[in-house]
Amino acid sequence: DYKKIREISSKNIEKCYDAIYMKRFYHTTGIFDVIEIWKHVVEKRESSRLLLVGPSAKSVLRKVILMIKEHDLKENIEIKGPIYDFKQKILLLARSKMLILPSYEENWGIVIGEALASGIPVVAYDLPDIKPIWRDSVVWCPLGDKKSFSKEVLRLITDEELRKNLGKKGIELMRNYSWDLIAARELRMIQDHLRTRDSYIET
Repeated sequence: DYKKIREISSKNIEKCYDAIYMKRFYHTTGIFDVIEIWKHVVEKRESSRLLLVGPSAKSVLRKVILMIKEHDLKENIEIKGPIYDFKQKILLLARSKMLILPSYEENWGIVIGEALASGIPVVAYDLPDIKPIWRDSVVWCPLGDKKSFSKEVLRLITDEELRKNLGKKGIELMRNYSWDLIAARELRMIQDHLRTRDSYIET
């Protein structure tokens, strides 16, 4: 819902987090990589704050909490759990400087679209399944390269102009995915088909 996302996120919202991870907590969605990436970020910028949002199995959550403790990141990482309210989810994206998604597999990555429509940049692993969809609107990092990922995160944290430019690019890209625009395209396709069919029947 592009229109609703823009309505929520276009207000003057204070940035409370340097980054947000919004996905189910699972090893293939990169939740354990996130903790290690943030360890590298904090080594260079001690005040960096990360918000983790998403549902999780108890065993995975325990490991996440243990990793945060082992890396001494309790002051840098906040766990929110799952958010099911649409407005609250978009507000959390808008309150973050970027979305980070070091996922090892994606078939679309709808949260990427939600983040881009909210006007924040996205950093993700370079996956061939989704790169053709999001193209250069996303900052891509080599798969599994956590240090390279952390460098891109730090670059975006410290470069407000770059974040703004990427944010604008994402907003423009997502305009093409709005429900209204897609519904209009679908309607035209149906109408064209009906006209072609009727023309064929008449001849």
